[in-house]
Amino acid sequence: MATNQSIKTKISIRAVEAMQPHSIIWDKQLPGFNVRRQNSEVVTFSIVYRTLEGTQRWQRIGRFGVWTPDQARKEAQRVLRARDLGEDPAGARKALRNAMTIAQLCDEYSARENGKKPATVKSDNSRIKLHIKPKLGRFKVISITSEQIEDFMHSLSKGTQGRVIGLLGAIFSYAVKRKLRSDNPVRGIEKPKETKRNRRLSQAEYAQFGSALNGEMVSDIFKLLAVTGWRSSEAKNLRWNELDLERNIVTLGRHQDGR
Repeated sequence: MATNQSIKTKISIRAVEAMQPHSIIWDKQLPGFNVRRQNSEVVTFSIVYRTLEGTQRWQRIGRFGVWTPDQARKEAQRVLRARDLGEDPAGARKALRNAMTIAQLCDEYSARENGKKPATVKSDNSRIKLHIKPKLGRFKVISITSEQIEDFMHSLSKGTQGRVIGLLGAIFSYAVKRKLRSDNPVRGIEKPKETKRNRRLSQAEYAQFGSALNGEMVSDIFKLLAVTGWRSSEAKNLRWNELDLERNIVTLGRHQDGR
């Protein structure tokens, strides 16, 4: 197995272009700054340093051709200045690379016990699958910004913006509780106001609707929904103890706004 040939000199374009396979140059002017060539034409700049706690880090800067030696040296100096201020740039980069994605956060949020009704859970999971994961799933929880989330909101149709962003806010509140980040990036984003639909059928429309029904049981179901304005789930889950047949009153115990 070939071993690296180690040279100590000033890293320059001429020195880099003359490198042989399996060789490394350590810059004699900036300790830790180096350039390495493996068994290929790829040549990579890096900086090696120790954190204030004594942990050694090897941070890759970039490839020769994309970075010049002078540009790479300036980046190495920036990393060393950050280290002197108590930071750990390589450690932070590694932590970000391994950090939880929004898709993983959504999975964890959906799997927990939350006390929501099955229909609400189903709606949440649908919004996660159709909207949140496809567009935001790859982003890291720790680094997503309010601006990115606002752009995501505007990419949605008007009818879905409010509910999807509301769900995303709840998901990030959970992330804050789990200490996955210190703030909720959804907070402060102005959601569109929901348009209340107040229209009812006219007498002529009710008559037309009634004449279209064929008198079978399914017709009675559609008539019930049309007259009461209930959701289909409210009619399907109706219980005898919610009926007051003497006064012709129904008290729904499972309505989203209470009884």
